[in-house]
Amino acid sequence: PEEERLVSRRTLGIDDENDSPLVLLQVYELSSEDIHLLFESIRKAGRVFRWIFDYGKNKKLATLLRKEAAICRVEAKMFGGEQDRDVFYAAADLVVAPPQPLLVREILTAGSSLLLLPSPSDSGKKDSLFLEQLGVAQMLTSIEEVGPSLREMFSSSKMTTMKEAVRRESFAEDSAMIATIALRLVENKEIVLQNDRFLLEEEIALQKEIQEKSLEQH
Repeated sequence: PEEERLVSRRTLGIDDENDSPLVLLQVYELSSEDIHLLFESIRKAGRVFRWIFDYGKNKKLATLLRKEAAICRVEAKMFGGEQDRDVFYAAADLVVAPPQPLLVREILTAGSSLLLLPSPSDSGKKDSLFLEQLGVAQMLTSIEEVGPSLREMFSSSKMTTMKEAVRRESFAEDSAMIATIALRLVENKEIVLQNDRFLLEEEIALQKEIQEKSLEQH
């Protein structure tokens, strides 16, 4: 995983000799108010971090991110659109993201640990708690906790423990483990089961694909 991380950083033109932690923030679902709070929080984390922001397909958000970064004097790399997210996930030491099952699967498969943004739904909170108990993520209760949590995680053994958990669970190789996590996350989504048929069908398709691959391997 560490070798793949270095390769990904070279692919993206990121200095791999700089040992400052590289944090990717997946922010395209945040409101402008939350973006402001986020920058205030990471500004307080100090300048020991390097930042990558995923603005999705929202070019207006990219403009807002650059404005906030300039105000807070935060140097950051931006990406979005059709760029390959997997390469960015693999390059990062840690990804800050919402607890969405498909997104979580992509990040963990890339070998990165997670800092989970607060979720407004009970199902999202259950997902976050499950991943934290698994040891591959830490959950937040507010946007303001991002900066202090990052500072604490990288100044202690927390990050090492989380990386070991990701490797131990072998997310990049063990399709059975990925299927287990996907199933558990779907089980936690009572609200989604009732109100969001599109997301449910997408998750079921993912489970079926993983299970079929698992059967092929055996």
